[in-house]
Amino acid sequence: MQISQLPSQYFFRQCYVATDADEKVLRQVVEAVGDDNIVVSTDYPHSDGLFPHAIEEFVALDGVSDKTKAKILWDNCARLYKLERRPLRLGFGAGSRSRTR
Repeated sequence: MQISQLPSQYFFRQCYVATDADEKVLRQVVEAVGDDNIVVSTDYPHSDGLFPHAIEEFVALDGVSDKTKAKILWDNCARLYKLERRPLRLGFGAGSRSRTR
């Protein structure tokens, strides 16, 4: 069987990869493959996950731009699940972990 595209083209058209909220090598992954097919995982409800602070941990990751973080947190998920796309503003401000809901 012959395929009409490169395997990477099929991957980027059809696949998404979930990153852990505290993934230290995310910057290198984004540099290698881009940020269009990455979504974030909180690993809820597993006890070794970062819930309820997973998103705050993700937003605090060093070396990843706010634009890329917004794509991973919202834009890519919205595209995957065919949701309405609205701009996402990052930033929880100082003391975000103690923030009440």
